[in-house]
Amino acid sequence: VTGNYNQACYSDYKSIVVAIADGGEPDAEHIRDILLANDKTVEDLQDDVKLLIERRELRKQYDALPELHQRKAENEQKIAEVDQELEAAKQRHHEQTAPFYNRLYDINHAIKLGLQAEQQLFQTCNDEELLTELEQLGEEEHREHERQRKLDGDIRELRRDAESCRQESSRTNLRSRQNELLAEAKSLDVQHRKLERELTKAKSKKWWGRYKDENGSEKRVPLAADKKAAQAMLNEIVKKVEYRKVESLLATFRDGGISTQTSNHYLRAIKQFTRWMVKDRRSAEDPIAFVAMLNVRTDRRHDRRPLTETELRLLIQAAMNGQVEFKMSGADRAMLYATAAYTGLRANELASLNPESFQLDAQPPTVTVLAAYSKHRRQDVLPLHPSLVVMLRPWLSEKQKRKSVWSGNWAKRKYGGKMLKRDLKSAGIPYVDENGLYADFHALRHTFITNMVKSGVNPKTAQALARHSTIDLTMNVYTSLTVSDQASALANLPAVPSLNAPVSQTGSGKVSS
Repeated sequence: VTGNYNQACYSDYKSIVVAIADGGEPDAEHIRDILLANDKTVEDLQDDVKLLIERRELRKQYDALPELHQRKAENEQKIAEVDQELEAAKQRHHEQTAPFYNRLYDINHAIKLGLQAEQQLFQTCNDEELLTELEQLGEEEHREHERQRKLDGDIRELRRDAESCRQESSRTNLRSRQNELLAEAKSLDVQHRKLERELTKAKSKKWWGRYKDENGSEKRVPLAADKKAAQAMLNEIVKKVEYRKVESLLATFRDGGISTQTSNHYLRAIKQFTRWMVKDRRSAEDPIAFVAMLNVRTDRRHDRRPLTETELRLLIQAAMNGQVEFKMSGADRAMLYATAAYTGLRANELASLNPESFQLDAQPPTVTVLAAYSKHRRQDVLPLHPSLVVMLRPWLSEKQKRKSVWSGNWAKRKYGGKMLKRDLKSAGIPYVDENGLYADFHALRHTFITNMVKSGVNPKTAQALARHSTIDLTMNVYTSLTVSDQASALANLPAVPSLNAPVSQTGSGKVSS
């Protein structure tokens, strides 16, 4: 009976707490009795009411989580779709404009040669009469500028004298002196108006501007009669020279042997700097905004090839049996190659992994690349192939926790390709095949993506696993299919209909066999 009584009292106490939290005002006597029955104080009641209100607010926030997650996923999906459309539009723009920019580059190069020829002709000119005439024109221009400056000074002085005469006439009381000063002021006005007409006529000639072209040669060009308009025209000319300098510099680099792809990398770095200048308000506009990238497909220097299944097996076996290379054991190199070929991870991403990055007991098993090491600066969680999980489990059990499973600076110093090249040689696999295609470390990523496509993986899924921004990058750059692969796909088509098969005419007018 006592237990039931205590339970009833506590139930009444909870009712009082709920009522107060809901904004009610229970009877004070009733509250006092309930507090005495439960051995509670007013402070206890206040604390419990406050706790209930806080828990209700937390519950609201918790209950809103599913809807918030759904809205987040919807917005992320929309952003991804817009990003995909934008990348596709950029690619179409690049493909359509690349031929024109290539032609424009050739034209600009020819113009550059013509301007250099012009400069050399001038420097090697032996016509003394022509050189003397050019010097005289320069001296005449200087004298004209000096005359205009003198006219401008005389006009200001006449205006000042005329104003002084008017002020002095207003201060004198002598009528004759006033008339004399006003007449003098009028005469000075006539003189400065005459000089103004002469100055206007002199200034009606065009302004000329000097600038240095992309080759560092000084140029002189006619502009406009108005000084502000002439300055604006000169600014436009200088702006064009700025991006011509960039084009000329990149062209010099390409003439020196760098590839079109490297030239585009340089241009991206320059564009990043000029965009920052505009953003930081150090420049009014981007002077090289319209300098376009070149088509890298016209200048391929290091095309990669995927490894076949046999080549990959031989490579892993050769590495497993090999000696220590670049402070990495043969077993570690074998697991490195297998993981790269079955996840598509890049060298820097692989170097960032530790045992905690692998969740082999999850469903499905996964590997996680932190955003700080991912190329697109987002955390990536990728599924693992079952056969790779079997290989990784005993190997990871021997690795130290929270330490890189492939330690060292091999990725930072680009040693991955050198290690792979030595293991390829041990396996009897050519580094460069008969078609001039390379099997470097990044070729393992090509192997992963090509194998997905050959296995019939949906293109969108292949793009997601490859973590590419566009499907074109996945299908056209990282996928390499041989004639044998194409023949195997073609064999899946239905056979050619036999010409000897029976044919009948149906009532609907359709032919059926």
